[in-house]
Amino acid sequence: MQKNNDLDNKFYESVCKKYIETMSKEMLLEDKKGKILYIFIDDDYIKLKDNGKINLDNYKKYLDGNFEVEEYNSYEEIYNTSIKDNIAYDLNDLALFDENGNWNFYITFEELKKVGYGFMVKDQYPLIEKYAVSEEKIFDFFDYFSLEQLEDFEQTLNQYFIENTIQYDGENLFSCKENYTFNHDILRLACGLTSYDDFIKDYIEIEPTNYNLISPVVAKYFNEKEMDDLMEYGNDSDEGLYHLSTLYEDLMNELDIKFDSVYTEDISDGKYVTTIIFRDNSEIQIDTSAFNGIEVVTNNLISVLENYNEKVDEKNLEIEDEIDYDYA
Repeated sequence: MQKNNDLDNKFYESVCKKYIETMSKEMLLEDKKGKILYIFIDDDYIKLKDNGKINLDNYKKYLDGNFEVEEYNSYEEIYNTSIKDNIAYDLNDLALFDENGNWNFYITFEELKKVGYGFMVKDQYPLIEKYAVSEEKIFDFFDYFSLEQLEDFEQTLNQYFIENTIQYDGENLFSCKENYTFNHDILRLACGLTSYDDFIKDYIEIEPTNYNLISPVVAKYFNEKEMDDLMEYGNDSDEGLYHLSTLYEDLMNELDIKFDSVYTEDISDGKYVTTIIFRDNSEIQIDTSAFNGIEVVTNNLISVLENYNEKVDEKNLEIEDEIDYDYA
């Protein structure tokens, strides 16, 4: 129980401090007794505050007399009393994403979900609302997924409903004309082949084996290179950028996926398609965007591994047939 309380305290501390950082006059100070002071600095001393010159020992000299010093026992108390409503106001006034589709709000999406406002991103993913999730479920839907998963859903729905690069073959399976990777599950939901409850249940209760294998490898790669996204990666001819082809080559070598070659091309500004050619000359294409991170790269490699394993199984089956024929 203590561990959960510590996690909650860290969560509320993070949210409160991120909100305070957006305010020019406001500060939080912790005294030696564990109390947290919520103070307002006079306009004349804002530069001192910004330069870190105001602290617990001298803050009284710089207070704005129009505001009282508020004292709290925990960051959760500060959040519920003073900050919760202000974040709600900011959600109506500030953009959550920048013009390139990157997260741009002062608390993370995971934090936003935890304070009950995950649904505020729905306008960023109009195809999910239009084709996959009913109006009565849409406000609940976004709490279950990361931004990268939501982007994956949205891209797949765009391929199927807008670009028509994915086809339904009549047997609950989908085949992509251009051999791009895509999310089968969101298409099954959009086409009425699975229920909303089953879709959510599968995602929160069933962790794919391949995910458990690949996710730690990708996370380690990102951490070692101090990466949050792929903004510094581009196609094979981009100068001044790392190459996505090299990233996927490194990760496939780590996962012992055998391949012949890899190359990456532009689709549009900040969006790329990487083609992986296996040793039998078959290939698979995966989409990556500059703002993607661990989740999308992991899902791409799951698709690559599944495709690779299919090739291995087919080869093994051919060998077994040859052995059976020799003994016959």
